[in-house]
Amino acid sequence: MSASTQDKSQVAGKPWVLIGSANGSTNLGDECMWLAAAQTLRAHLPHAPIWTDAAPGWEPPIPNVLVLPYAFQRLRTGRALSTLMPGRVGAFADALVSRPFRDQVARRRVRKELQDSSVLIARWREVIANSAALVFTGAGAINDDYSVHGVYSWALLSRIARDHEVPVLFLGQGVGPLEKRVNNEWAAKMFSSAKHVSVRADSSRRLLLEMKVPPAVVSVEPDWALALEGDADAERQAEILLRDLVSDERFVAFSIHRRASTSRKILRRLARQLESAAETARELGLRVVFIPNMTAGRYSDDRETARLVVRDWKPETRSNVAFWDYEGSPLVVKSALRRAEALFCTRYHPMVFALSEGTPAFGLSFDRYYDQKLQGISRFFDVKGNVFRFDDVSANWSELLIRSTDYAPSPLGSDIARTVRAPFEVFIETARTA
Repeated sequence: MSASTQDKSQVAGKPWVLIGSANGSTNLGDECMWLAAAQTLRAHLPHAPIWTDAAPGWEPPIPNVLVLPYAFQRLRTGRALSTLMPGRVGAFADALVSRPFRDQVARRRVRKELQDSSVLIARWREVIANSAALVFTGAGAINDDYSVHGVYSWALLSRIARDHEVPVLFLGQGVGPLEKRVNNEWAAKMFSSAKHVSVRADSSRRLLLEMKVPPAVVSVEPDWALALEGDADAERQAEILLRDLVSDERFVAFSIHRRASTSRKILRRLARQLESAAETARELGLRVVFIPNMTAGRYSDDRETARLVVRDWKPETRSNVAFWDYEGSPLVVKSALRRAEALFCTRYHPMVFALSEGTPAFGLSFDRYYDQKLQGISRFFDVKGNVFRFDDVSANWSELLIRSTDYAPSPLGSDIARTVRAPFEVFIETARTA
């Protein structure tokens, strides 16, 4: 039997489980990290079936992918009070009731699922038990804010894998902040059985070592979005879309989002900061293009957020703005950001895309979580002083735009994709020959 035939035979009985917990969310960053991992697996095992989790209606971008609903759906109960009481009252109710109790509910449900599984978790158990490996693809979910899916549902799936002696790998993870002791303890236990944990920042590595994860199984690599394989179609599409928006004019890109905790007051402050940069762009003869990273969700559609941001801007500043309303792919957005003079963003992956394409990028951070993410990726490109809190009065966004070339990122080199993929490729070969 040839090596190729052996691979086909082995993989037919042992599919791979690649969990991203974001497929179908329209979050281009998380979806592209999953796709980059899937491409890497298929480069070594072209016929390997893949199981993953996704939202209803998601169409896999590659063939032979099987889908189950997100496991974290079984760890939630009821609805956040803000969905029933919009505005400040709902936000205050969430802060008092919904958010504090969600972790407690999730822990209770994990214990119950391990003893008496629901239909969904029983199906996940069957899939994982018969798999070659369980791989958590890159994300920034292992923290207090996203604990239900990044800590508790992944801890549940990891425990199932451990029970069935299935190897576990974490790829390109952003870990922390984990200031809640119980969340930290559960994450530490989850990592304790992993064959390897690849993280995307030194701050994540330090936190893992504090959790007593063995240093030998932890590595730091650039973000998995940098391993995504490009194509000529994405280049052409970006060129066509930008020509439709701004003709051949030079432009500055904005990529802004809201979170569940983003109040109208916060959004107004953010809008004022961005307006100063937008006014400077107009004075410099640059258009402003809002480019979304996410195009779905009750508060997560960046296209809607963009229009809220500019609503109270001066008419002459608003008239210089164009809105990218297309549901583009990560590669199309990445290509578009390469053509920008600079990027102002609150999200992490637009900054990854821009810096990797040589475009200066400036981050407006909401909190410690975004400080860690935006500053971490900036350091990979040797860029400093480009990230500020959105309400930092010392931040002169107009001056930053004028001096944007001073913040040009250092190129990472042509072998960056190979560096990112290396831990997974070693894992694939080890699992295949085990």
